[in-house]
Amino acid sequence: MLKVSPTILPIIPGLILIPISIHFISGIHSGGLSIVWEFVRSSFTPSLDPIIINSSFQSLLVTLKIAYIGWLISIIFGTFLGIISSEMIANIFSYPSKISSFLRNIFSIPRAMHELIWGLILQTIFGISPLIAIISISIPYSFLFSKVVSDQIDTLDKRELRAIINVGSLPLQTLFTFLIPKFKSILINFGSYRLECAIRGA
Repeated sequence: MLKVSPTILPIIPGLILIPISIHFISGIHSGGLSIVWEFVRSSFTPSLDPIIINSSFQSLLVTLKIAYIGWLISIIFGTFLGIISSEMIANIFSYPSKISSFLRNIFSIPRAMHELIWGLILQTIFGISPLIAIISISIPYSFLFSKVVSDQIDTLDKRELRAIINVGSLPLQTLFTFLIPKFKSILINFGSYRLECAIRGA
């Protein structure tokens, strides 16, 4: 009796490509070739009309502003969300670690959705707006950054932070004072990478 090998199971979802490919090939026609040629020809001979150049420049500025604002919001909210979902912070501030575990699981949902999907959903609800683009970038990026922050916090030595708090310092103030120097490299490296992604996403 023939049995299906377990190694072939991951390939089964890919079989959907067969009907899609057949439909794609059968739908090919030459009606759009003139448009494709016009696009290729225009890319080599761009218009130097001042109106078009100015419009392109203004659109580029809007794109950069959307990317930067969305990125900045994600860094701020991501840091906060990463702190409250950290198991070490839960132990230090004496609230159940189940809360941080629950938050981590919840946070995995919005970060799993691409900013393009968020944009399509929000655009359908609220219409086209630069604000929608900013929100679409900041939502998944915030939860992505929170994952990085919480993981990095949980690798730190909590005895040092607890000792500072036991001396009499305010817990929240001490927390930021303790974390900022240690997160400088993370903010520079991962933060700059997310800014690049935000520009492409915008």
